[in-house]
Parts: sequence; structure tokens; C-alpha cells
Amino acid sequence: EDKMIFSVRGQGTVPHPTEYQYNDTLIVSDKTYLYKLAAVDENRDTTWYGPVVATAEFEILKTGFSGVYPNPFRKEMVISYQLSVIGNQPITDYLLPITISIYDIAGRVVRTLVDERLKAGHHSVRFDGRGLASGIYFIRLKAGDYRETKKIILLR
Repeated sequence: EDKMIFSVRGQGTVPHPTEYQYNDTLIVSDKTYLYKLAAVDENRDTTWYGPVVATAEFEILKTGFSGVYPNPFRKEMVISYQLSVIGNQPITDYLLPITISIYDIAGRVVRTLVDERLKAGHHSVRFDGRGLASGIYFIRLKAGDYRETKKIILLR
């Protein structure tokens, strides 16, 4: 089923070639996408061109925690992290699927702090440990295929 994902107003009939482009920011690496172009004239007649096959290829690089402080902590801590990718588009164009969760010593998720798609760059999130027992916990960052875990200590 064809689905409209982007629309651009054409320049009409002009005596020179015209280029249009679309930058898909919701892609996932190693997946193949099919794109078609629909030209709609002034009578609303539609001519389809394509499909064009594109495979997204990029790697997540320089991703990880850039700061977890204070550690140990009593009530609240700040978790800073960096996301970046390389590929055939500027790195700021990608929205990366990110999850940051807190696990207890038994491996159970006690909080999920981030579960969304974010642009490359520096980010931070606050973790409020109130309501949790003193002890050792783990922060796990997942970004695409990248995984990183840090140990944190909550003191009362």
C-alpha cells in the first residue's frame, strides 16, 4: 500500500530541469525502503515514478555515557550521554531509538528513564532515586545495536 510521507509544491512547467529532494529522518539502519514520486498536475491527474530502492546504512559512533553524577548519590543524579552516527546524511538528521533503564541487583527494571527516538547530540536525564532502597543499581543505555552499562550506588 502506498502511503504519502512528504509533499512538496512543484514549480509547474518550467523550461529547465527541476530537482526535488526528501530527507527521511525516521529510518533504521540496515533496512530497505522503497520510495515513489507522484506528480500531480493542475487537473489533479497523477503520474507515478519509481520505485527507488534505498538501503539505510549508518553506524552509531561515539555513543555512550558522558557523565553519571554524583555517584554514589542520595536522592537524585544526572545521567549525561552522547549520541552520534555516521552515514550518507548529516548526523543530526537521524532519530535514534534510545532506551535508558535502571536495573536492580537482581536484573529487574525498576525505572525506564528514556524510551524514544532522539537526534544525535548531547542529552541528559535526571534520575530520582526516592522510593528505592539503598544499594547497587545499574544504568543501561541502548542505542541501536550499542549497549553500555554503568554501576551506580544509592545511599540513604
